[in-house]
Amino acid sequence: MAQAQKYEGTWEEVNAQLAAHAAELRNYKRFRLVIEPADDEVENVQQIVTPNRKALAALQEINRRQEGKRHTDGSQTERIIREGREGKMYGHDPAE
Repeated sequence: MAQAQKYEGTWEEVNAQLAAHAAELRNYKRFRLVIEPADDEVENVQQIVTPNRKALAALQEINRRQEGKRHTDGSQTERIIREGREGKMYGHDPAE
């Protein structure tokens, strides 16, 4: 089994490396090309990541609000919803 090979550098450097190994590379069926951002583009990438920080902050706020509240495993969810819809939580008994 052939081992994965990596060619890194600028376009000119990678192009030269690929040209030097062209005969060998023709035998491969699959390739992966990954374009990495230039150093000046990293700031733009960080701006894209920012919404994830906002989502994390929202999840942390939800977690903070749940502190001290009773945890349920969800096994009684349907029963609780059914009773709520029937008005039982307001003291209404549909059987009456």
